[in-house]
Amino acid sequence: MVADAIDDLADLTLDMREVLWFAEHVSLNDAHFAFRLHFFHWGQHARELSLYLCGRLFG
Repeated sequence: MVADAIDDLADLTLDMREVLWFAEHVSLNDAHFAFRLHFFHWGQHARELSLYLCGRLFG
């Protein structure tokens, strides 16, 4: 389970770094587009990480 949480954090980080790259090197509109386009991927990781953390906190 911990390995899955680490994978979720790593994937979230990579996806958000891509969004930041677009914001810094292309445009905010493209960054917003990338953010929304990849939501299906990073959103799933955010949800799974949230479930894992809630399980750890509240058992």
